[in-house]
Amino acid sequence: MASSTTQKEKIIFNKPQNRNKIIDIQSYSWIGWDMDHTIIRYKIKNFLIGIVNSIVHHLVHFSAFDPYLLQLLENFDYTFFQRGVILDRSNGNFIKFDDKKEIIKGYIGSSYELSQSEISQIYDHPLTKQIINSFDGDSNHRFWPIITFFDIPVAAILCFIIDKYYGTHKTFPPSDFIEFNFNHIYKSFCDSFTTSFEKSFWNQLKNNPEEFVYKQDITLRWLEQYRNSTKENKPKLFLLTNSPPDYADLLMNYCFGPNWTNLFDLVVTSASKPKFFKRIKKSIEFEYLDSNSIPRNIRYISNDILRINGLFRSGNIVDFEKLINPTGNSKICYFGDNLMCDIVSVKNYTKWDSFSIVEELEMFNQNSANTEITNTIIELLQPTNRFWDCWFLINQKNNNSNIVDRNEDTIERVSYYYALEQMNAIASSVSVEQFAMDHFNQI
Repeated sequence: MASSTTQKEKIIFNKPQNRNKIIDIQSYSWIGWDMDHTIIRYKIKNFLIGIVNSIVHHLVHFSAFDPYLLQLLENFDYTFFQRGVILDRSNGNFIKFDDKKEIIKGYIGSSYELSQSEISQIYDHPLTKQIINSFDGDSNHRFWPIITFFDIPVAAILCFIIDKYYGTHKTFPPSDFIEFNFNHIYKSFCDSFTTSFEKSFWNQLKNNPEEFVYKQDITLRWLEQYRNSTKENKPKLFLLTNSPPDYADLLMNYCFGPNWTNLFDLVVTSASKPKFFKRIKKSIEFEYLDSNSIPRNIRYISNDILRINGLFRSGNIVDFEKLINPTGNSKICYFGDNLMCDIVSVKNYTKWDSFSIVEELEMFNQNSANTEITNTIIELLQPTNRFWDCWFLINQKNNNSNIVDRNEDTIERVSYYYALEQMNAIASSVSVEQFAMDHFNQI
């Protein structure tokens, strides 16, 4: 295989539509929030390294993987991957689509960049084109997209294994090799949050939460002032997260204090989004968590249960809307970071408005509430842009320039094609802190 040539490129940093749009809070009956990477902000670099460390130790000590994986901990490069990159599970390629589902760039692992002719040779077949055209942005048997920051450690470890295979064999790894390793890595990833082995991310987080998440002073102040506001008919607030109760309590307690549940009228954990939003016949029942965290099943819940400290687990959209929207006329807004779980699913299965939290927009944030976050995002994305560009942007070829223009105001088509779905959210914001700063005057 011949290595592809590198062209000089002008990178247009496009401003997504409706970014930081001020919304009329009073127009909603309920405002909801996701937790991870939304109302909770992680220290991304430490977060990625901590999860990789957890997964690798689990693979080596509990799944009998070769100890050579421990080498990854010495030289972990978190800058190659970002949201919008897609794993081809049939051959170990990492690829990127444009908005028309054309593959604009690809690598075997991270060590070898595919030329355009090689990309055409691999993917320009009628059956492959059909599979690509049917890809809706969600994970399937062929493609696994990196949608959240939680996906990056899984991709990085698999990539490390693929690079070793390619370095030895100089060819694509077989699909069964990819699936075997991917499945084991993903299981170890899940166990990292639920199992208390020595190097588990759960243990790291319990022992040193300050290493992995930011205190949320601005958001806390906004929420407290909001709770104490005497405005009539102000919207109620809910937290809806896929995280289990103990994980949610650990993070929220550290970031917002031991009485964090008092900030919301309703909290739902272990929600299993996007399944939560789908109106399926056999729904998962809610479990009410009392003060002793003992669950009891509740199928239909009367409105008088909607009170401060209402804490639940699991559930489904049908029963949830009986709780918060019994007449069907209430206006509801939901904030989230996950394109498929929080934005596309909300749009497809509910009548709610969605508000997307896009941490990468920190690169544009001239009035950042936390310069440490801004610098970390820039550190994460600038090296990555050499490989992929930022996930919601598209590279503009220009043979005569090598310019990064952050002030470019042109709205281009996004390179992560189904991010167009996200731009149909009512607005995009860099963070909940920024939202709070923009909306203090409404309380």
